[in-house]
Amino acid sequence: MENGLPHHFDAACALYGCRELEEPYQLISYEELVTGQYDDALRRGIFVGTVEFMREVWNRLKIPMPRLPRNSNRVSQCMTLGEALEKRERENKPLFIKPKNMKVFTGFVHEGYSYRCLEDVPLDVRVLVYPVFSSPIVSEWRAYIHRYEILDVRNYSGDVFVFPDKDYLDRVVRENKSDFPSTYCIDIGVLESQEQVVIEFNDMWAIGNYGIPNWLYVKALRDRYREIIRG
Repeated sequence: MENGLPHHFDAACALYGCRELEEPYQLISYEELVTGQYDDALRRGIFVGTVEFMREVWNRLKIPMPRLPRNSNRVSQCMTLGEALEKRERENKPLFIKPKNMKVFTGFVHEGYSYRCLEDVPLDVRVLVYPVFSSPIVSEWRAYIHRYEILDVRNYSGDVFVFPDKDYLDRVVRENKSDFPSTYCIDIGVLESQEQVVIEFNDMWAIGNYGIPNWLYVKALRDRYREIIRG
């Protein structure tokens, strides 16, 4: 923290959201969290922070790290990184590789080169492997889903004038309603062919704010946190 503000951008967005909603808040550090002095507050309020910070929150609550039922609506295979590299070499075609556990490395299309991001990753790390999309992605958007409704949609990469289709988004939300939480995010891609695709689904407990108003952002964080606490 510096000058009464968190260094972490998304935590700062949540702070400003609380101010806009005139809700009380308190800044705490990771070092303070691990001492246990805030354990009694973990179920009374909501906690917002980095993935590392939130992992410690779930650990202290004895809650397994929350995960969505699936990472995408595309067919994937789960295997070790070593098996994925062998598969790419054997089939001699690009593959999208993403770690099964968060933040081991950033998912990417493996095209047969050497990648610095994999240099220190053990070959037995579990990964998800997907076929690449049929044509290049020209625009990427994050849809914030709150209480099974589209709360906001924000561009985070590519052409800001190539918009995702609302009917497609509505259909994906409906398809997820039976087994997904009420609040999460969908990263949508628009391909060069104009096809709409799900890049990935993300939970809402440690998700980036790509421009959604801070008061809406903190409401979504609050409702998902309480949903997790309730089990």
